[in-house]
Amino acid sequence: MFINRTDSEHIKRLKARTNLGAICLLLSLALTLPANALPFGKDKDEEPSPDLVPKIKLSKEQETEFNTSLKNGQAYVKQGNFELAQICFMRCTTLNPSSSDAHLGLAYCHVGLKHNEQAMVEVFEALRCEPNKIETRFLLGDIMMKDARWDEAGGQYLQILKQSPDDLAARGNLATCLQMMGQIEPAIGQYKYILEKDPKSSMAAFNLAAAYEQKNMVDEAAIYYKKVVELDPNNAFAYCSLAKCLAAKKDFKAAQVLLNYVKSKLGANNHYLHLVQGYVNEGLGDKRGAIEEYTKAVALNPNDGDSKSSLTRLLNMGNTGGRVNKPGNLSGLKSLSGLTPIAK
Repeated sequence: MFINRTDSEHIKRLKARTNLGAICLLLSLALTLPANALPFGKDKDEEPSPDLVPKIKLSKEQETEFNTSLKNGQAYVKQGNFELAQICFMRCTTLNPSSSDAHLGLAYCHVGLKHNEQAMVEVFEALRCEPNKIETRFLLGDIMMKDARWDEAGGQYLQILKQSPDDLAARGNLATCLQMMGQIEPAIGQYKYILEKDPKSSMAAFNLAAAYEQKNMVDEAAIYYKKVVELDPNNAFAYCSLAKCLAAKKDFKAAQVLLNYVKSKLGANNHYLHLVQGYVNEGLGDKRGAIEEYTKAVALNPNDGDSKSSLTRLLNMGNTGGRVNKPGNLSGLKSLSGLTPIAK
């Protein structure tokens, strides 16, 4: 049985510290951060106390049982069998409540079972046991990103970068948090920094292109979308986004060539493909074809605002032609940690 520890005073204090600290740090970052700088202070007041949970001494038999249960639980998580993994990790926490690995394992189980609130409880317990464990902060940041808590998630990645400044996954996720908060310039600087260190990062290149697209810098966006398709030839989102940039520059024929490639070679059938095809059809003067494509896009993703607004505009106002300068494709953003889709 899962024990609800959400009323723990320790957890309440950690949550309050996390929220406030993240907001202050990110505001400072957005104003002052150059791409190649490390604006991370050494203020120990920002660090959780390393002795929040007393350590427990296990007997040899208990230690053997603990290690076996932990190993089995981790194996079950890799297999996606979260129910059995949960039983193993709960046995670990019974034997040793001060084990961050056991609480972290339970957190992964709850994430896999889509129990995000319970996952957060176990993550905070793991941080109480071992405040500086990077993997735990990564998971906490990823959970917060899933809930669109960008400022708080960014605070977790900042903490990671204080310990490990060269962690490009943490830096990339921090940049994405900034991007989703509207801090585009600092995000662009961070993506460029990542690409300097890792020129083959297709995720960073894609997110950078989307950031430029948000700023309506279509030429710059197109450069990095081209880089993405060079690095990842099967990335349908990148081809569609590049086609969208070409359409924004009124090069509709070139945009159509890219979309035809996506349809014939990659077999993609997602709302974004139909949305961009609608833009191109509009540009070519094919109002009926545009309406058909927007209708397909809405059917595939009823929550997509661009698809709905484009369809409504054509149905109610007629074809105004060529209105393809839309915000960046945030639905395609990737988490560099590989754990979380960034935006729905």
